[in-house]
Amino acid sequence: MKACNPRGCGAWTSSDTATPQPSPPPPPPSATIQKGRAVAVDGCPSTAVCARVNVAYSNFEAGDYRITTEVSTGTLTNSVYSLGTGGTIEITNTLGSRPADEQIRVRLTRVRDGAVFYSNTISGAQWNSM
Repeated sequence: MKACNPRGCGAWTSSDTATPQPSPPPPPPSATIQKGRAVAVDGCPSTAVCARVNVAYSNFEAGDYRITTEVSTGTLTNSVYSLGTGGTIEITNTLGSRPADEQIRVRLTRVRDGAVFYSNTISGAQWNSM
Protein backbone atom coordinates (compact mmCIF):
# COMPACT_ATOMS: atom_id res chain seq x y z
CA MET A 1 0.00 0.00 0.00
CA LYS A 2 1.22 3.52 -0.76
CA ALA A 3 0.46 6.78 0.97
CA CYS A 4 0.10 9.81 -1.29
CA ASN A 5 -0.03 13.54 -0.78
CA PRO A 6 0.45 16.54 -3.13
CA ARG A 7 4.24 16.04 -3.04
CA GLY A 8 4.11 12.43 -4.17
CA CYS A 9 3.64 8.88 -3.02
CA GLY A 10 5.71 6.70 -0.75
CA ALA A 11 5.62 3.42 1.07
CA TRP A 12 3.05 3.17 3.86
CA THR A 13 4.54 2.80 7.30
CA SER A 14 2.94 2.28 10.63
CA SER A 15 4.12 2.54 14.19
CA ASP A 16 2.62 1.29 17.40
CA THR A 17 4.50 3.85 19.49
CA ALA A 18 3.84 7.56 19.75
CA THR A 19 6.61 10.10 19.79
CA PRO A 20 6.63 11.59 23.30
CA GLN A 21 6.04 15.32 23.43
CA PRO A 22 7.89 17.43 25.99
CA SER A 23 5.85 18.50 28.97
CA PRO A 24 4.95 22.19 29.01
CA PRO A 25 6.86 24.21 31.59
CA PRO A 26 5.08 24.78 34.90
CA PRO A 27 3.36 28.13 35.32
CA PRO A 28 5.59 30.74 36.98
CA PRO A 29 5.14 31.55 40.66
CA SER A 30 2.72 34.39 41.31
CA ALA A 31 1.75 36.39 44.37
CA THR A 32 -0.98 38.95 45.02
CA ILE A 33 -0.98 41.45 47.88
CA GLN A 34 -4.21 41.58 49.89
CA LYS A 35 -5.50 43.49 52.88
CA GLY A 36 -5.80 41.17 55.86
CA ARG A 37 -7.59 41.47 59.17
CA ALA A 38 -7.94 44.77 60.98
CA VAL A 39 -5.51 45.22 63.88
CA ALA A 40 -4.33 47.88 66.33
CA VAL A 41 -0.57 47.96 66.90
CA ASP A 42 2.03 50.48 68.07
CA GLY A 43 2.12 53.33 65.59
CA CYS A 44 -1.22 52.28 64.14
CA PRO A 45 -3.72 52.26 66.99
CA SER A 46 -6.96 52.26 65.00
CA THR A 47 -8.48 49.06 63.67
CA ALA A 48 -10.60 51.31 61.44
CA VAL A 49 -7.58 51.97 59.20
CA CYS A 50 -4.87 49.44 60.14
CA ALA A 51 -4.69 45.95 58.68
CA ARG A 52 -2.24 43.09 58.28
CA VAL A 53 -0.74 42.40 54.87
CA ASN A 54 -1.80 39.10 53.34
CA VAL A 55 -0.18 37.39 50.36
CA ALA A 56 -2.06 34.96 48.12
CA TYR A 57 0.46 32.83 46.24
CA SER A 58 0.52 29.96 43.76
CA ASN A 59 2.99 27.79 41.85
CA PHE A 60 5.76 28.23 44.43
CA GLU A 61 8.30 25.64 45.43
CA ALA A 62 7.48 24.65 49.02
CA GLY A 63 10.03 25.93 51.51
CA ASP A 64 11.14 28.88 53.59
CA TYR A 65 10.80 32.42 52.20
CA ARG A 66 11.86 35.77 53.64
CA ILE A 67 8.82 38.00 52.99
CA THR A 68 9.15 41.78 52.99
CA THR A 69 6.53 44.43 52.32
CA GLU A 70 7.95 47.24 50.18
CA VAL A 71 6.41 50.71 50.04
CA SER A 72 7.64 53.75 48.13
CA THR A 73 9.30 55.11 51.28
CA GLY A 74 11.17 51.92 52.22
CA THR A 75 10.65 48.38 53.48
CA LEU A 76 8.84 46.93 56.45
CA THR A 77 9.73 43.95 58.62
CA ASN A 78 11.06 40.97 56.78
CA SER A 79 10.47 37.64 58.44
CA VAL A 80 10.87 34.04 57.33
CA TYR A 81 7.74 31.99 56.67
CA SER A 82 7.30 28.38 55.55
CA LEU A 83 5.16 28.26 52.42
CA GLY A 84 3.53 25.40 50.62
CA THR A 85 3.03 25.48 46.86
CA GLY A 86 0.01 27.76 47.11
CA GLY A 87 -2.33 29.44 49.55
CA THR A 88 -2.70 32.67 51.48
CA ILE A 89 -0.51 33.79 54.35
CA GLU A 90 -0.91 36.66 56.79
CA ILE A 91 2.43 38.32 57.45
CA THR A 92 3.31 40.47 60.45
CA ASN A 93 3.41 43.73 58.49
CA THR A 94 0.62 46.21 59.23
CA LEU A 95 -0.35 49.12 57.02
CA GLY A 96 -2.64 52.01 57.84
CA SER A 97 -4.12 54.52 55.43
CA ARG A 98 -1.57 55.14 52.65
CA PRO A 99 -0.87 58.12 50.38
CA ALA A 100 -2.86 57.56 47.17
CA ASP A 101 0.20 57.56 44.90
CA GLU A 102 2.36 55.29 47.08
CA GLN A 103 3.39 51.97 45.52
CA ILE A 104 3.11 48.78 47.59
CA ARG A 105 4.34 45.26 46.82
CA VAL A 106 5.67 42.20 48.59
CA ARG A 107 9.06 40.60 47.94
CA LEU A 108 9.44 36.87 48.58
CA THR A 109 13.03 35.60 48.73
CA ARG A 110 13.53 31.82 48.79
CA VAL A 111 15.95 31.11 51.66
CA ARG A 112 17.45 28.02 50.01
CA ASP A 113 18.94 29.79 47.00
CA GLY A 114 18.07 33.50 47.19
CA ALA A 115 15.63 33.41 44.26
CA VAL A 116 13.43 36.54 44.42
CA PHE A 117 9.76 36.83 43.47
CA TYR A 118 7.47 39.87 43.66
CA SER A 119 3.75 40.26 44.17
CA ASN A 120 1.69 42.57 42.03
CA THR A 121 2.19 46.26 42.78
CA ILE A 122 -0.77 48.25 44.06
CA SER A 123 -1.20 51.92 44.82
CA GLY A 124 -1.96 53.40 48.20
CA ALA A 125 -5.39 54.32 46.83
CA GLN A 126 -6.03 50.64 46.01
CA TRP A 127 -4.88 49.55 49.49
CA ASN A 128 -7.13 52.16 51.13
CA SER A 129 -10.16 50.98 49.18
CA MET A 130 -9.70 47.26 49.94
